[in-house]
Amino acid sequence: MSNTYTKALVCELELMDYLLYTARDFGRLAVTEEHVISNYALTYALGRATAEVTPFPKSRVQLMPTYTTDLGALPFYVTPAIAVQTWTRTHTYNTIPEIYRERMKASYGRTFPSYGRYTLVGPESRYLFLVFASDGDLHVPRYVRLGKFKAAARVQVLKVFSVQKASAETFTTVPMHRNDLPSDAPVRLFNLILLGKGHAVLTDVVCSGDYWRLPQSRVEVFDGQTIFIGEGLPVAVHFCARGELP
Repeated sequence: MSNTYTKALVCELELMDYLLYTARDFGRLAVTEEHVISNYALTYALGRATAEVTPFPKSRVQLMPTYTTDLGALPFYVTPAIAVQTWTRTHTYNTIPEIYRERMKASYGRTFPSYGRYTLVGPESRYLFLVFASDGDLHVPRYVRLGKFKAAARVQVLKVFSVQKASAETFTTVPMHRNDLPSDAPVRLFNLILLGKGHAVLTDVVCSGDYWRLPQSRVEVFDGQTIFIGEGLPVAVHFCARGELP
């Protein structure tokens, strides 16, 4: 499967609240990866999934989303969001699970607390992502919600590029989800950012073959700095190219 695109929207996402999702667990510490936001989460947040009901929240017997059903047939592609400017904060929480509450009350007349820590990405952190689509499918909402706390975020379209199919011996791609790149794709080099639970983002991928070429590989953001976004998207890349995540 491969889609036909005519436009690429360069979008800036600015957090308006603390963002939490678990990329890595270290005992009682849950860490949110600050450098990237998965394009799967972004697509649900943008309201563009095909599912009638978004995967969160679901009943306890349906906690896992079905990405191939929700995203696999979409006629556009959303790239992962790469950090431009971020900061983080670590919080400690203290809870008392019900099972311990009842057990300890019966035995000792008191309870024992359970505690943990989590790292969040703070408000005013900014990210860049791209949406590859056709001319009639360019809608992007102004505000979205992300993460376990449904953090509000503002979305602004910075640029709208026209894209054309091209071929090259080597080119550097836009960021992609590992599961969206076919296993037989001619990849030479890449950087990998793990997000946990089967999710991983590839950045600075040096590839070859057919791709949707961007007219420029860098874009100027809010404070005047220039950010490298990549030279294009391989034609073979689409959501769930390797099937459902485990």
